[in-house]
Amino acid sequence: MAIEGNYTLRTKSTPLLTDVVFESAKKIANPDPLELEAGRKSVYDTWVVRRPDPNEPGLPLMQFIGSGSDYKGFQHNIGIPCMDTRYTHDNSTIGEPQYHTLYETFALASEIYDKGFHYHTAVAAMWGDLAVVLSESKVFKHLCNS
Repeated sequence: MAIEGNYTLRTKSTPLLTDVVFESAKKIANPDPLELEAGRKSVYDTWVVRRPDPNEPGLPLMQFIGSGSDYKGFQHNIGIPCMDTRYTHDNSTIGEPQYHTLYETFALASEIYDKGFHYHTAVAAMWGDLAVVLSESKVFKHLCNS
């Protein structure tokens, strides 16, 4: 799922990927016109404002990946670092009530959640950037104390 709202980026990851995810988010153009007007040019800029980490001032909230999805087998059974990133809703609103129903359709995404697919495009661009960085880096820089 690329989006479940259009408020901010939401990313869950293993700690080894935290820094590379932050750097990638800084490269991705902000799809929200109101955020652009406020001077927040990247998805990272909005993420750090709209979902700050309460324990790390100045950083966006990076949740650690758990066992509630398809990546469990990779992460917990064979130790492959995993991540899950998407655009999400404001925490003050209910999540995506149509999730896993007959109403979760192309029309819902294209006409209500993301006209023009700008948020989908931002998430896809981030996944693409991460794929390039992780596959082409001769040395993968990460902090084991993250």
